[in-house]
Amino acid sequence: MSSVLKQSAFDDNSPLPDLATSLSGSIEFGRTPRLQLSPVTATWPTLVRSGSLEIAIDGHFVAADRLFLGRTAQECAQVAEWVRADIPGLLRRLQNGSFNMVVNDHERGETHFCNDSYGALPLYIAQQPDRIVFASTYIGLRDQGLTEQKLDPVGTAELYWIGYQLGNRTALRNVRLLPPGNLWTVRWRDGQLQVRELPKPSSPKPTLRTIDEAAEYSVASMRQAAKRLHRTDVGVAIKVSGGMDSRMICGTWPDSNVHTYTYGDRRSSEVELARRLALALGMKHTFVPLEGDFFTRLHASIFPLHGVTEMFHHAALPAMQRDGVTVALDGLAGGGVVGGQWSKHGQSKWQQVLGFGASKQPETSLTDEAIAHYIFEHVRLADGHYRPVLPDVHRELTAMSPDILHDIVEEVRQSRASFTAFDDIYTDVTFRNRTRRYISLQGLFCRPYVESLYPFLDCDVMALRGAVRPEWLANKRLYVEIYTRHMPAIRSVPGVFSMLPFTIPQRLHFPARAVRYGIEQVGLSISYGTRDRVHPWASNSIQWARWLAFNAAFREGAREFMRGSKVYDDTAFQRDVRGIAAGPKFSATRFLATAAYCGHYRS
Repeated sequence: MSSVLKQSAFDDNSPLPDLATSLSGSIEFGRTPRLQLSPVTATWPTLVRSGSLEIAIDGHFVAADRLFLGRTAQECAQVAEWVRADIPGLLRRLQNGSFNMVVNDHERGETHFCNDSYGALPLYIAQQPDRIVFASTYIGLRDQGLTEQKLDPVGTAELYWIGYQLGNRTALRNVRLLPPGNLWTVRWRDGQLQVRELPKPSSPKPTLRTIDEAAEYSVASMRQAAKRLHRTDVGVAIKVSGGMDSRMICGTWPDSNVHTYTYGDRRSSEVELARRLALALGMKHTFVPLEGDFFTRLHASIFPLHGVTEMFHHAALPAMQRDGVTVALDGLAGGGVVGGQWSKHGQSKWQQVLGFGASKQPETSLTDEAIAHYIFEHVRLADGHYRPVLPDVHRELTAMSPDILHDIVEEVRQSRASFTAFDDIYTDVTFRNRTRRYISLQGLFCRPYVESLYPFLDCDVMALRGAVRPEWLANKRLYVEIYTRHMPAIRSVPGVFSMLPFTIPQRLHFPARAVRYGIEQVGLSISYGTRDRVHPWASNSIQWARWLAFNAAFREGAREFMRGSKVYDDTAFQRDVRGIAAGPKFSATRFLATAAYCGHYRS
């Protein structure tokens, strides 16, 4: 596995650094625990000693309106003081953060594990009869002696059908994630475990009477979140698309001393829009093209870390390192808070064109099982047109559906403790699973060299959840309100949403969005008809349809990755990609999730 990582490179001139396990260790009952930290990190983990305590923090957090990265002796001393005084109290007053903390208390003979309230940074824990092994990556578990890593069939089935595992499940049997907002205490003498789930840090939920009030609050809370993350002693980057979330971060960041990065298809208009956005704010901009066999270089390279082949945020890592970047701001979670991520499931095409709110959804009186079934049907990845696994394997995967539904039911029940409306329950389940896993994994692949920060996870921003009416979120109406009325410096820069500047009336953006989508589809049809000799009207920089259809090197990289798997059927693969230049009949998520599933069953 480690050899795969060492071979990863973005291109011949800009090799990706070896990605590493930042934090790992083990507690063998009756002995002093072992703790191992990566020597190459931009921020924490650095071992902080205070009396009988050894404190390792992997990640970052915000407390008292200040970003803690572990880069100074003063920061470490302050954290040590807080930990000695009251760990639960410290966790309750955090305003933002993505971290795991491991505290060895040599006086009491116990270890504390704790994390942020969203579990945004994975810590894998394997409980065994005589020890506990933990690590920030799958490789780290192996390096700590967990060499017999048996697969969890439900976990791998969830990866196949959804693209990620649900709850705290992993692809490995008897290995789970440290649950969000938890404090675990393990006694060294006998392994006795005490589990405490802590209340989430929160801000008062605002009362918003109009969409304009919601826009004003959103902008003000994001400015506060950005201010809390702002530091002048580190190089800062923003991952920028032409979309809504990264635009919000750019528009609320306190200064222009920032490097911005966009990656994707060099011929897409989104690349130019991202450059214009950076230019309007006086920020530096770098574009990183994704071409050739980037599956091998960017997807297969990170598979040994977390068992997925889905992310490529680390494509910009070499450029970030050259520019001296230490932290990178990421817009993930924005779609679930301000962008109305759920509402796309509740609207017809005509409602989107006219800018209407969400459709009427299933009643809240539905059972947990009925809601779970609805969610599964909407997040399930169709595989009718792409199934390069053996027939017996596919029958086994299909037979796992009741187990997957059971996991979703458990997630629905958790959401019912905080929400009653169907749309809030749906959003919360997807937020705690899809968004949590994507937050954990997309930014994670830049670590330990560049730390990803998430302004939308700020406690004041998160207070918007449940406070904003669904009809304001639907069709990104709140975002359109924000950019047409509240950010004059970038109003003239079009967004990929409609390809129109926000100086025009709001109502025109919604039909323009439909026109933009139609033009994109016509452009794709022309490309298919000419075998990509003509390439018009590409808007999004992430051009999966074109990459699947025309980038044979990318597909062959995936094929080569899967060939060593005992569940893979090469004849079926060739059948399903035959004629793909006329247009793929399956999604990129389906393509990559299948590769990841096959990767777990290599001979």
